[in-house]
This record gives sequence, C-alpha cells and structure tokens, in this order.
Amino acid sequence: NISSAKVGLFSTRLKCSQCGAWYGRKTWASNTKYKYTVWQCNHKYTDEHPCSSATVKDEQIKDSFVQALNQLIARHRYESQLPQVLGDMFDTSRLEEQAAACQAKLVELTEQIETLIAENQRCALDQDAYQNKYTKLDTTYRKTLARKTSLEADIVANTAKHAAITTTLNDLAGEPVSEFRPAQWSALIDHAIVGEDTIRFVFRVGEVVRVQL
Repeated sequence: NISSAKVGLFSTRLKCSQCGAWYGRKTWASNTKYKYTVWQCNHKYTDEHPCSSATVKDEQIKDSFVQALNQLIARHRYESQLPQVLGDMFDTSRLEEQAAACQAKLVELTEQIETLIAENQRCALDQDAYQNKYTKLDTTYRKTLARKTSLEADIVANTAKHAAITTTLNDLAGEPVSEFRPAQWSALIDHAIVGEDTIRFVFRVGEVVRVQL
C-alpha cells in the first residue's frame, strides 16, 4: 500500500520548529476531485495563536531532502573521516561489556538459587525466610535478564543502523543524487525540523543541513 508506506516514511520524522510537536498527515479537499495530502504540525491550531511552521506536501519534503543530501555529499566528498565518525557513533563495545557483565551475574544468581533450593530440600529451613530469600534472588535474576535482553536489542539495532548508513553512503559514492529514494531517507535521517520557510535535516551521522522551502 503506497499510501501507508508514505505515512510510515515521514511519520515521527518531521518536527515543528515552533512548538516541537510532530507533524501529521492531513487530507485536504477530501470530498472533491482536487483531494490531496499534506504534512502539518499536529498542534498547529491547538493554541490561540497557530504555529507559523509551514504545511508541506510529500514532494516538497522529497525535493528538500535530495537538496540536503547533495549538500552532505559535497561536504564530505574529499574527506575520509566519515567512516570513523560512524564507527564511533555506533560502537557497541561498551554495550557488549555490559551485556557480558549481566550474563556473568545471571550465572552467579542461578548458582545461588540452585544452592538455596538444594539446601531447603536437605533440611527444613524457615519457610518464610526461605521464600523471602528466593523471591529476592528471583526478582534480581528477572531484572538482570531484562537488562541483558535490552542491551542485546540495542547492540542489534546499532549494528543494523551502522550497516544501513554505511551501505547507503557507499552507494552514494560522491555522486549527486537526482531523485528521492526511501531507503536513503530511512537510513540517513534522524528527524527534520520544519520552520516557516526552511527545513533543517538532522542526519544520523551528526550533520545538520538547512534547505529553503
């Protein structure tokens, strides 16, 4: 479905420069043959004074992005630092260390739980004290496991983003871009800030490019 693809592509990526709210997709002249869609600040008319940020069409977003991308390419055409910048930005070594520490803690907790259960089976412990100790160990285990799972998800996400951005930048190879490609938008744009007559594109590589509407 092309329509839902467009919604997914620009949704939660366009921000109002005035109030900071996300842009939403609106249909204008919906009951006429001139029906068309635009992107507008979701809070534009919430307050007494409407946000002055521009209402933009899909084509304006696409054209502006292509201009911004060409500016980015021009900036880095003769530089070789970008791969290093990306490597640092999406480095997962610290996350991996934390995940390994969680794994070691899980092993330790498992041993403690098993020892406690075995001890309770050998000799009748005070059951209230046993249950209390077991519950504490089990709660710590579950929290540690959840933390490890979260860290591993972050590692996968960072690795995927790094790969997508690197692949996309390599595909550009310093050549000017002539048409909008959804894959380039998805890989490279963190978000864009729409003003009265400009869009500021915030790239995942840490660069910001301003384009006149």
